[in-house]
Amino acid sequence: MKTLGSWLLSVCFLSLILCRLVVVIVPPVYAQSPTAQPTSSQSTDAQLNSLRNQYRTQLEVYQTDERDFSIARDQYNQLQTLTSLEDAVKSTQKVLLSRDDVLITYTKMMQITFSQSTGIQLDLKNGELKFFDSILSDLNKNHDEAGLATSRDTVEQVAVDFSPISSELQSAISESQLLMSYGKVQALFDKTVVTRDDIKTHVLAQQTDALKLSEKQRAFVQIDDTVTMVDSELKAVLNSFTNPSTYNNTQPTENLNQAYAGISRTLSYLGEVLNN
Repeated sequence: MKTLGSWLLSVCFLSLILCRLVVVIVPPVYAQSPTAQPTSSQSTDAQLNSLRNQYRTQLEVYQTDERDFSIARDQYNQLQTLTSLEDAVKSTQKVLLSRDDVLITYTKMMQITFSQSTGIQLDLKNGELKFFDSILSDLNKNHDEAGLATSRDTVEQVAVDFSPISSELQSAISESQLLMSYGKVQALFDKTVVTRDDIKTHVLAQQTDALKLSEKQRAFVQIDDTVTMVDSELKAVLNSFTNPSTYNNTQPTENLNQAYAGISRTLSYLGEVLNN
Protein backbone atom coordinates (compact mmCIF):
# COMPACT_ATOMS: atom_id res chain seq x y z
CA MET A 1 0.00 0.00 0.00
CA LYS A 2 1.31 3.41 -0.91
CA THR A 3 2.49 5.56 2.00
CA LEU A 4 1.97 9.28 2.45
CA GLY A 5 5.64 9.98 1.77
CA SER A 6 4.95 11.60 -1.59
CA TRP A 7 2.53 14.03 0.08
CA LEU A 8 5.20 15.00 2.56
CA LEU A 9 7.66 15.98 -0.17
CA SER A 10 5.57 18.99 -1.16
CA VAL A 11 4.89 19.95 2.44
CA CYS A 12 8.58 19.72 3.38
CA PHE A 13 9.40 22.47 0.88
CA LEU A 14 7.53 24.96 3.03
CA SER A 15 9.50 24.05 6.14
CA LEU A 16 12.72 24.81 4.30
CA ILE A 17 11.56 28.01 2.64
CA LEU A 18 9.90 29.45 5.73
CA CYS A 19 13.23 29.40 7.56
CA ARG A 20 14.49 31.80 4.88
CA LEU A 21 11.38 33.90 4.73
CA VAL A 22 11.42 34.79 8.41
CA VAL A 23 14.74 36.59 8.02
CA VAL A 24 14.44 38.09 4.53
CA ILE A 25 11.43 40.30 5.25
CA VAL A 26 12.86 43.67 6.23
CA PRO A 27 11.36 47.16 6.10
CA PRO A 28 11.88 48.51 2.58
CA VAL A 29 13.26 51.87 1.55
CA TYR A 30 9.98 53.54 0.77
CA ALA A 31 9.59 55.31 -2.54
CA GLN A 32 6.73 55.64 -4.94
CA SER A 33 6.54 52.70 -7.33
CA PRO A 34 6.41 53.76 -10.98
CA THR A 35 3.94 50.93 -11.64
CA ALA A 36 1.47 51.71 -8.89
CA GLN A 37 -0.90 54.50 -7.96
CA PRO A 38 0.64 57.09 -5.64
CA THR A 39 0.44 56.03 -2.00
CA SER A 40 1.94 57.49 1.13
CA SER A 41 4.72 55.67 2.95
CA GLN A 42 2.48 55.72 6.00
CA SER A 43 -0.27 53.73 4.26
CA THR A 44 2.31 51.31 2.87
CA ASP A 45 3.75 50.97 6.36
CA ALA A 46 0.35 50.10 7.74
CA GLN A 47 -0.29 47.58 4.99
CA LEU A 48 3.04 45.84 5.49
CA ASN A 49 2.67 45.80 9.27
CA SER A 50 -0.77 44.24 8.91
CA LEU A 51 0.61 41.59 6.55
CA ARG A 52 3.56 40.88 8.87
CA ASN A 53 1.22 40.30 11.81
CA GLN A 54 -0.97 38.08 9.66
CA TYR A 55 2.12 36.21 8.44
CA ARG A 56 3.32 35.49 11.98
CA THR A 57 -0.08 34.17 13.02
CA GLN A 58 -0.40 32.02 9.92
CA LEU A 59 3.11 30.69 10.37
CA GLU A 60 2.27 29.51 13.88
CA VAL A 61 -0.88 27.82 12.56
CA TYR A 62 1.09 26.12 9.82
CA GLN A 63 3.73 24.85 12.22
CA THR A 64 1.01 23.33 14.42
CA ASP A 65 -0.71 21.79 11.39
CA GLU A 66 2.59 20.38 10.16
CA ARG A 67 3.20 18.64 13.51
CA ASP A 68 -0.31 17.18 13.41
CA PHE A 69 0.28 16.05 9.84
CA SER A 70 3.51 14.29 10.78
CA ILE A 71 1.76 12.45 13.62
CA ALA A 72 -1.13 11.40 11.39
CA ARG A 73 1.24 10.26 8.64
CA ASP A 74 3.28 8.13 11.04
CA GLN A 75 0.15 6.59 12.52
CA TYR A 76 -1.20 5.70 9.10
CA ASN A 77 2.10 4.18 7.98
CA GLN A 78 2.15 2.09 11.17
CA LEU A 79 -1.53 1.08 11.48
CA GLN A 80 -2.74 1.04 7.86
CA THR A 81 -6.36 1.34 9.01
CA LEU A 82 -9.25 3.22 7.41
CA THR A 83 -9.50 5.47 10.47
CA SER A 84 -5.82 6.35 10.34
CA LEU A 85 -6.13 6.96 6.60
CA GLU A 86 -9.05 9.34 7.15
CA ASP A 87 -7.08 11.22 9.82
CA ALA A 88 -4.09 11.44 7.49
CA VAL A 89 -6.19 12.78 4.61
CA LYS A 90 -7.82 15.42 6.81
CA SER A 91 -4.53 16.52 8.40
CA THR A 92 -2.88 16.70 4.97
CA GLN A 93 -5.66 18.86 3.61
CA LYS A 94 -5.39 21.11 6.65
CA VAL A 95 -1.63 21.60 6.35
CA LEU A 96 -1.91 22.26 2.61
CA LEU A 97 -4.43 25.02 3.31
CA SER A 98 -2.32 26.63 6.03
CA ARG A 99 0.76 26.32 3.82
CA ASP A 100 -0.92 28.25 1.02
CA ASP A 101 -2.25 30.84 3.49
CA VAL A 102 1.18 31.72 4.79
CA LEU A 103 2.78 31.73 1.34
CA ILE A 104 0.06 33.95 -0.12
CA THR A 105 0.65 36.48 2.66
CA TYR A 106 4.41 36.25 2.26
CA THR A 107 4.20 36.74 -1.51
CA LYS A 108 2.09 39.87 -0.99
CA MET A 109 4.73 41.20 1.41
CA MET A 110 7.51 40.53 -1.07
CA GLN A 111 5.53 42.14 -3.88
CA ILE A 112 4.91 45.34 -1.91
CA THR A 113 8.51 45.48 -0.69
CA PHE A 114 9.80 45.00 -4.22
CA SER A 115 7.41 47.57 -5.70
CA GLN A 116 8.81 50.18 -3.31
CA SER A 117 12.45 49.50 -4.23
CA THR A 118 14.40 52.10 -6.19
CA GLY A 119 17.12 52.06 -8.83
CA ILE A 120 15.50 49.29 -10.91
CA GLN A 121 14.60 49.77 -14.57
CA LEU A 122 10.87 50.05 -15.16
CA ASP A 123 10.58 47.10 -17.52
CA LEU A 124 12.41 44.80 -15.09
CA LYS A 125 10.28 45.98 -12.18
CA ASN A 126 7.04 45.51 -14.11
CA GLY A 127 8.11 42.06 -15.25
CA GLU A 128 8.89 40.94 -11.70
CA LEU A 129 5.64 42.37 -10.35
CA LYS A 130 3.71 40.44 -13.00
CA PHE A 131 5.64 37.34 -11.95
CA PHE A 132 4.39 37.86 -8.39
CA ASP A 133 0.84 38.36 -9.68
CA SER A 134 1.05 35.04 -11.52
CA ILE A 135 2.35 33.23 -8.42
CA LEU A 136 -0.41 34.73 -6.26
CA SER A 137 -2.99 33.54 -8.77
CA ASP A 138 -1.52 30.03 -8.74
CA LEU A 139 -1.35 29.96 -4.94
CA ASN A 140 -4.96 31.08 -4.59
CA LYS A 141 -6.04 28.45 -7.11
CA ASN A 142 -4.11 25.77 -5.23
CA HIS A 143 -5.70 26.94 -1.99
CA ASP A 144 -9.20 26.70 -3.51
CA GLU A 145 -8.45 23.20 -4.78
CA ALA A 146 -7.17 22.16 -1.36
CA GLY A 147 -10.39 23.41 0.23
CA LEU A 148 -12.46 21.26 -2.15
CA ALA A 149 -10.28 18.14 -1.87
CA THR A 150 -12.12 15.43 0.06
CA SER A 151 -10.41 12.20 -1.02
CA ARG A 152 -6.92 10.85 -0.82
CA ASP A 153 -6.43 11.19 -4.58
CA THR A 154 -7.62 14.81 -4.76
CA VAL A 155 -5.55 15.83 -1.74
CA GLU A 156 -2.50 14.20 -3.27
CA GLN A 157 -3.15 15.99 -6.56
CA VAL A 158 -3.17 19.34 -4.75
CA ALA A 159 0.23 18.50 -3.30
CA VAL A 160 1.53 17.51 -6.75
CA ASP A 161 0.16 20.71 -8.33
CA PHE A 162 2.06 22.76 -5.76
CA SER A 163 5.49 21.56 -6.95
CA PRO A 164 5.82 23.93 -9.97
CA ILE A 165 4.41 26.79 -7.87
CA SER A 166 7.14 26.25 -5.27
CA SER A 167 9.80 26.45 -7.99
CA GLU A 168 8.30 29.69 -9.30
CA LEU A 169 8.18 31.17 -5.81
CA GLN A 170 11.80 30.33 -5.13
CA SER A 171 12.76 31.89 -8.46
CA ALA A 172 10.73 35.04 -7.74
CA ILE A 173 12.33 35.39 -4.30
CA SER A 174 15.86 35.03 -5.69
CA GLU A 175 15.26 37.38 -8.61
CA SER A 176 13.52 40.08 -6.57
CA GLN A 177 16.18 40.05 -3.86
CA LEU A 178 18.93 40.29 -6.47
CA LEU A 179 17.12 43.12 -8.24
CA MET A 180 16.61 45.00 -4.97
CA SER A 181 20.31 44.59 -4.17
CA TYR A 182 21.15 45.79 -7.67
CA GLY A 183 18.86 48.81 -7.22
CA LYS A 184 20.59 49.81 -3.99
CA VAL A 185 24.08 49.45 -5.50
CA GLN A 186 23.03 51.28 -8.67
CA ALA A 187 21.60 54.17 -6.62
CA LEU A 188 24.81 54.34 -4.60
CA PHE A 189 26.86 54.28 -7.79
CA ASP A 190 24.83 57.13 -9.32
CA LYS A 191 25.49 59.26 -6.22
CA THR A 192 29.18 58.30 -6.33
CA VAL A 193 29.47 59.45 -9.94
CA VAL A 194 27.88 62.81 -9.10
CA THR A 195 30.26 63.18 -6.15
CA ARG A 196 33.23 62.25 -8.35
CA ASP A 197 32.27 64.88 -10.90
CA ASP A 198 31.80 67.60 -8.28
CA ILE A 199 35.09 66.84 -6.54
CA LYS A 200 36.97 66.54 -9.83
CA THR A 201 35.71 69.94 -11.02
CA HIS A 202 36.50 71.59 -7.68
CA VAL A 203 39.95 70.05 -7.14
CA LEU A 204 41.27 70.61 -10.65
CA ALA A 205 39.93 74.16 -10.78
CA GLN A 206 41.47 75.10 -7.43
CA GLN A 207 44.91 73.55 -8.09
CA THR A 208 47.51 76.15 -9.08
CA ASP A 209 50.69 74.12 -8.57
CA ALA A 210 51.64 72.36 -11.84
CA LEU A 211 53.16 69.30 -10.12
CA LYS A 212 50.20 68.94 -7.80
CA LEU A 213 47.82 69.36 -10.75
CA SER A 214 49.52 66.50 -12.62
CA GLU A 215 49.33 64.36 -9.49
CA LYS A 216 45.62 65.06 -9.11
CA GLN A 217 44.99 64.37 -12.79
CA ARG A 218 46.73 60.99 -12.55
CA ALA A 219 44.63 60.20 -9.49
CA PHE A 220 41.44 60.98 -11.37
CA VAL A 221 42.53 58.72 -14.23
CA GLN A 222 42.59 55.86 -11.73
CA ILE A 223 39.29 56.96 -10.22
CA ASP A 224 37.68 57.18 -13.66
CA ASP A 225 38.94 53.70 -14.54
CA THR A 226 37.39 52.34 -11.34
CA VAL A 227 34.10 54.08 -12.09
CA THR A 228 34.13 52.56 -15.58
CA MET A 229 34.71 49.12 -14.07
CA VAL A 230 31.78 49.52 -11.68
CA ASP A 231 29.55 50.63 -14.53
CA SER A 232 30.56 47.54 -16.50
CA GLU A 233 29.78 45.21 -13.57
CA LEU A 234 26.34 46.77 -13.07
CA LYS A 235 25.57 46.46 -16.78
CA ALA A 236 26.56 42.80 -16.55
CA VAL A 237 23.99 42.32 -13.78
CA LEU A 238 21.32 43.83 -16.03
CA ASN A 239 22.43 41.56 -18.85
CA SER A 240 21.88 38.56 -16.60
CA PHE A 241 18.19 39.46 -16.48
CA THR A 242 17.78 40.34 -20.16
CA ASN A 243 19.87 37.34 -21.31
CA PRO A 244 19.65 34.81 -18.45
CA SER A 245 20.94 31.92 -20.56
CA THR A 246 24.39 33.54 -20.76
CA TYR A 247 24.90 33.59 -16.97
CA ASN A 248 25.20 30.97 -14.28
CA ASN A 249 23.39 31.33 -10.98
CA THR A 250 26.28 32.97 -9.11
CA GLN A 251 27.55 35.37 -11.78
CA PRO A 252 25.17 38.31 -11.08
CA THR A 253 25.97 38.14 -7.36
CA GLU A 254 29.69 38.18 -8.12
CA ASN A 255 29.17 41.16 -10.43
CA LEU A 256 27.32 43.01 -7.66
CA ASN A 257 30.06 42.25 -5.14
CA GLN A 258 32.68 43.57 -7.55
CA ALA A 259 30.60 46.69 -8.21
CA TYR A 260 30.16 47.40 -4.50
CA ALA A 261 33.88 46.90 -3.88
CA GLY A 262 34.62 49.28 -6.76
CA ILE A 263 32.34 51.95 -5.29
CA SER A 264 34.11 51.58 -1.95
CA ARG A 265 37.51 52.03 -3.63
CA THR A 266 36.24 55.05 -5.55
CA LEU A 267 35.07 56.78 -2.38
CA SER A 268 38.39 55.96 -0.70
CA TYR A 269 40.31 57.42 -3.65
CA LEU A 270 38.19 60.57 -3.58
CA GLY A 271 38.92 60.95 0.12
CA GLU A 272 42.65 60.76 -0.61
CA VAL A 273 42.39 63.36 -3.36
CA LEU A 274 40.61 65.76 -1.04
CA ASN A 275 42.97 65.24 1.88
CA ASN A 276 46.34 65.24 0.05
